[in-house]
Amino acid sequence: MSLRVCVLASGSAGNALLVRGPAGTLLVDAGLTLKELGRRLAQADCDPGELVGVLVTHEHGDHAGGAGVLARRLGLPIWLSRGTARAAARQWRGGERLEFVADGARFHAAGIDIEAWSCSHDAAEPLQFGFRAGEASLAVCTDLGHATPRVEECLRGRHMLVLEANHDRERLLAGPYPWYLKRRILGERGHLSNGQSAQLLARVAGADLKGVVLGHLSKENNLPGLALDAAGEALTSRGRADLSLFVAEQDKAGLWLDVFSGRTC
Repeated sequence: MSLRVCVLASGSAGNALLVRGPAGTLLVDAGLTLKELGRRLAQADCDPGELVGVLVTHEHGDHAGGAGVLARRLGLPIWLSRGTARAAARQWRGGERLEFVADGARFHAAGIDIEAWSCSHDAAEPLQFGFRAGEASLAVCTDLGHATPRVEECLRGRHMLVLEANHDRERLLAGPYPWYLKRRILGERGHLSNGQSAQLLARVAGADLKGVVLGHLSKENNLPGLALDAAGEALTSRGRADLSLFVAEQDKAGLWLDVFSGRTC
């Protein structure tokens, strides 16, 4: 079986994503209630019994809020940084199997080779993850204020990217958010704008890249069309208008995508 990915939810109201490999399926982030996670798994035709573990990028509730209860219910290990574990300590009840990873860690689960790297976000010790199975390679990278050289290095050479395009800068600045929140979002440890995401794509889009999923779009400060237009223009400027472009949704599970081809499956 090839490497596949399906976004269950993406945005400030909750994030969760499935990566299916040759020997099971991994859940990346669990920022939904247990009931809602079950509903999204059903939408994706994923039996909870095929889950072999949970990877948590950082402690914010929209990414980690449901991780502990899900892991206890299904007996799943949780891979996360020590900083994330400490910052999310209130949700652990002692029955979880926490597996600590850090920048540069490499491990194996579900028939997938997994690597972790640090990123710039306002959390205790945030990580992002890459996945390889056979010839297929995927990177999931949301919640970062800016793309460090380390992040760019880890995104290059992938067949598919799940990449943040959180906000349109003009809509954010003109919108109703208080200034302290606007400043946080725009900061070096906040979230990528459409323009920043597009510029990053233009820098890392190599010959192997087949598809991109734009994620963590703000309902208040962005529109799918704006994110797609920015990414599409950047990729066209690199001669990569052939790429498949998708937008992850907040309110329902998306389609399963084949990582190697960048197509729906």
